[in-house]
Amino acid sequence: MNCKVIGDLLPLYIDECCSDETKTLVESHVDSCPRCKATLGQMRQEIGTQVAPKAAKKQNPIALWKASILQMSLFFLSFLAMAWGVSWEAQIPAGLNNGLFAMNLVVPVTAFMLSLANWFFIQQYRSRMQFCFWSCILHLAVYGAAFAWGCSHYSMTILDFSLYLPGTGAILTVFLGIVMWGLSNTYAKLLGKE
Repeated sequence: MNCKVIGDLLPLYIDECCSDETKTLVESHVDSCPRCKATLGQMRQEIGTQVAPKAAKKQNPIALWKASILQMSLFFLSFLAMAWGVSWEAQIPAGLNNGLFAMNLVVPVTAFMLSLANWFFIQQYRSRMQFCFWSCILHLAVYGAAFAWGCSHYSMTILDFSLYLPGTGAILTVFLGIVMWGLSNTYAKLLGKE
């Protein structure tokens, strides 16, 4: 048998994709031909050193469902809290209390809800810890930006600003930041993030 023909059959032989007759033919030729025997050994060695691609982890459909329910529930509850705060804010006439519900409820809850958008990008993070950290940082950054906007929008003086800064809004933001960490961790676990 011609060595070129055997060379063409070797990949099929190695992958066990040939008939028994072809297998017998290749084995008998390789036993009598040192060059084809060396080629076969080299091909097997190359296949052995190739690293098989890492199999993608199969997602548990129930865990995916739970993660979706968690995310949608948090969006819904955040929206309800924002709507409640806005409706109460609308009932307060202009004056010192104007902005009370906006700065102490609407702004922190809005920051929490907007930071949930980070959850859509969970696959971009290497680890669960990194994902939780950046979810909390985003929450605090959005709160800071929204707080600055609120101070400007309500034309707060230094005295007004000092009344709101240590107030319920800041406490609620810290509380929601801790909640964000725990919920982000739970969400990442459900999606199989290590």
